[in-house]
Amino acid sequence: MMEAVAGGPGGPGPGHIQPQPQQDLRLTWVNYSQKLTEAFNKFLTRQSLCNVTLSVNRKSIKAHQAILSACSPWFEEVLIECQHPHPIIILKDVRYEDLKSIIK
Repeated sequence: MMEAVAGGPGGPGPGHIQPQPQQDLRLTWVNYSQKLTEAFNKFLTRQSLCNVTLSVNRKSIKAHQAILSACSPWFEEVLIECQHPHPIIILKDVRYEDLKSIIK
């Protein structure tokens, strides 16, 4: 694939196009899994970028739909069906302490 670069009759500058080969680059992210886990833990601790609320016995925890869906087919199904930007899911027969331990 070629990329065009503007240049003049005597070299680079306006009015002349010189084709140059395009270079393919490959970027890697060292410690991707670790960094992703750290980021999601930080978001959860700060309750930032959360987009779902789980409620148990009048107590609630904010969480991330993508993380819940990735870890649970039940949450995935419920959240896909819901289509609300920030749903509140009320869970029965679940203790708040158990929910908090699972989310953390």
